[in-house]
Amino acid sequence: LFLEHDIPKIPFKLSRADNAILSTVLGLKKSGYDVVFISKDLNARVKADVLGIYSEDYLKDEYVSEDVFYKGWLTVQVPAVQLKSDKPPILNEIIKERTLTANEFVLVQSQHNPHNYRIFRYSRGDTFLPVQQHVLKWPLKPRNPQQVMALNLLLDDTVQCVTLLGPAGTGKTFLSLLAGLHKVLVEDYYRKLLVSRPVVPLGRDIGFLPGTLEEKLHSWMLPIYDNMEFIAHSINMAKHVQE
Repeated sequence: LFLEHDIPKIPFKLSRADNAILSTVLGLKKSGYDVVFISKDLNARVKADVLGIYSEDYLKDEYVSEDVFYKGWLTVQVPAVQLKSDKPPILNEIIKERTLTANEFVLVQSQHNPHNYRIFRYSRGDTFLPVQQHVLKWPLKPRNPQQVMALNLLLDDTVQCVTLLGPAGTGKTFLSLLAGLHKVLVEDYYRKLLVSRPVVPLGRDIGFLPGTLEEKLHSWMLPIYDNMEFIAHSINMAKHVQE
């Protein structure tokens, strides 16, 4: 869009990522683009106002409609007989009709029975990898096809970053913790699991929570603790049954 030396200087340290973003936005504005800076970070929005950049707070479900949002998977229906083949013909048709992203899933369902399905993960070219439900050592497993897809990526060592989006209660935190613990405790692939949660919320600010700083942080991290407790309880119950 513009050369690096054309990026305007701003009275903030460019070593900080937020300031570098603001510098880029200012460069786009001076190049004639109609730019809106959208962020939940109040400090960044104040800096944007100082630089003369129009800024807005992020509002949920305001800027991207569900029709154009990338879900990471798509659903197609076929005659049940196609589900018996190694690669249903519908997959080749999908490649010709649309451009798939690497690691995008295709949920192939029977026309008359949506519970009869197979999952395929797109690799490259015309290659699709069949996805089976991962059998963990612990008595825990995904509850629907979308959770199977998420866990398939979370447990794949070749995928270094996985982003999960969805309403509360869809298993984002649970599956992430389950996969992380399995990698550390069972597969011994990592030495430790680091869990963090940003203090810049999409809803009410952490300041609204009652109590001291420690009590606020405990409430803030409570979803993590609850899921960890559920996983540990399920594992312990399974050990007692085996004994």
